[in-house]
Amino acid sequence: MDLEEKRTNLLREMKITKGARFNAAERLGRRDRRMITITAFASVYVILLTILPMFVPMEGLFVNISNFITIIFSLIILAASLLQYSNNDPVRAEQHHRCGLEINALRRALRAAEPITKEIIFEHGQKYDEILQKYGINHDPADLLKYKAEHPDEFPTEHVHVEQNERRDEARDNLLSRIIISMSAVVIGMGASVAVSLIAESNTVQRILSYIRGNF
Repeated sequence: MDLEEKRTNLLREMKITKGARFNAAERLGRRDRRMITITAFASVYVILLTILPMFVPMEGLFVNISNFITIIFSLIILAASLLQYSNNDPVRAEQHHRCGLEINALRRALRAAEPITKEIIFEHGQKYDEILQKYGINHDPADLLKYKAEHPDEFPTEHVHVEQNERRDEARDNLLSRIIISMSAVVIGMGASVAVSLIAESNTVQRILSYIRGNF
């Protein structure tokens, strides 16, 4: 294997790793934003259910329903917060992103190196290993699959396999989105029904209705 072929192989390896690391940073950032959104919406629901008795009289079944929903959303907040803390996605995403940037810079330097020598290949190979050891984290197989899906010309024999994985991941994400949207719709509908029932049964509304019926 001549020096030019060795450089080409090293450049290709750097490019694949760089792309996978950028995909990992994007994936982790997206997951962190999703957890923040879930926590934020659940917190809003808890606050609304907590202050609702201050404005609308509640008793009996409605109190139990409100308490039950508050507990459910409190558990969601707790679980989401623990997952966020344990995953540490923002820090890991930043590490993946910085790793990708450094590999990209090293790759540009190797491409511009002339004339190419055995020492240059060895030096850049060492620097590449040092970058990987410096960050100490690795991307998931899904991040590599996404890179392959984005560059089918580089992996012609794996193209069909990658497409199948991409479709499966997309279907899973769509299913998760539909479940979250459906749960939110159910909770909002339940809250609206409870609020309407409470308002309709409140003494103030009854007095207003009685006054209207008596005078008109």
